[in-house]
Amino acid sequence: DDDPEVRVEAAHALGALGDPRAVVPLVGRARDESPDVRQAVYGALGALGDPRASAALVQALRDENQSARLAAIAALGRLGAPRAVEPLVDLLRDRDARAARAAVVALGAIGGAAARAAVVQALGISELRETAAEVLVGLAGAERTEELGRELATLRDPDHVTALAAVLAR
Repeated sequence: DDDPEVRVEAAHALGALGDPRAVVPLVGRARDESPDVRQAVYGALGALGDPRASAALVQALRDENQSARLAAIAALGRLGAPRAVEPLVDLLRDRDARAARAAVVALGAIGGAAARAAVVQALGISELRETAAEVLVGLAGAERTEELGRELATLRDPDHVTALAAVLAR
């Protein structure tokens, strides 16, 4: 359709249906000229949770529209796409603090040793410290709190401890 609003609604509907057959047509719209459509497409791909969308979403990390880019970051987290870890780690030093914080959250959602190590490293970036601490506490759970404590102890930075203590105090 020529109307971007119609394409946005179609993308939302496809994501809500949860049918994996929607992945291919949605990926076909990942480069739509409308940033609103791209944002809706990225969100729908994340909602579908199909790993076939990961390549298009990794490319979407370079979207020039901030809202669309944030939607792509969140979608990669929802997909749990291990192939997205390295590109998301690259975003931790992004000049857009919202994208960097969203990357920390997405890395936490993806999980795994490499993603967790990146979130631990994000504790060393002042703009990301609180988000990284919240993600790590969420990842730790009761049974992993001791292991997380050992990892953080190797950092030897009181700011990291302060950030985690603030999160735990809430």
